[in-house]
Amino acid sequence: MRLLLAATAAVALGAPAAPLAATWAAPGDQASVFSTDDLLGMENFGKVRVTPDGRWTIVERQARWDSAATYRFNSLTSHLLSRLEVFRDGAEAPVITLADPGGATGYVSGPLSPDGQRMVVYRLTSDSWRLGVLVFGSGEVDWFDVTPEYPRLGQTVAWRSNRDLVLIARPLDDLPLFLRYPGMAQDRITALWRDAAAGHQPSAVYIPSGPAGHRYGRRDQSGARRVL
Repeated sequence: MRLLLAATAAVALGAPAAPLAATWAAPGDQASVFSTDDLLGMENFGKVRVTPDGRWTIVERQARWDSAATYRFNSLTSHLLSRLEVFRDGAEAPVITLADPGGATGYVSGPLSPDGQRMVVYRLTSDSWRLGVLVFGSGEVDWFDVTPEYPRLGQTVAWRSNRDLVLIARPLDDLPLFLRYPGMAQDRITALWRDAAAGHQPSAVYIPSGPAGHRYGRRDQSGARRVL
């Protein structure tokens, strides 16, 4: 397997979707309210891929939201909760599973090779985003010391042949902006507090003089005021 690497640039992050609320009537019971606990306990599915010959079906299955080891990825925590299940044609149970029951490592599917015998796999942890290649016939994954760019705004990984990949790579374990952006503010604040507490850098405190007031102007001789 050969990897062809290129440099990459940062991109902007989109806003996460807002949660939904609903009610439903349970059989023989009064209407129940869809609560926050129900929302956090929901499981979900991600992408489903099928090889060109129809022999293999790959399913991203996402665990309960409240089972994640960290939520620093915001809406992309779904990647951390994702496991891969590979089904052979006609089989009811997966023959290959990539999963971490502890919710600290997620596995996400990538592009299939032209012959459908291999597939790119992404592995996410709290501080790394790696790329591997899954071989369906053996069930083995060949992991590379590579941090690929996140494929949000375009294709960043492509098969050049059945065994060669071309991809945009970042410095090793330098998380793509889409993954690190949600936690950047908190990381920055934590670092600033740490430096200030240690006395390594000067710190500043902003104390306003009071609530902002309105500026008024007088209108004619009646004494009426209006906000400027």
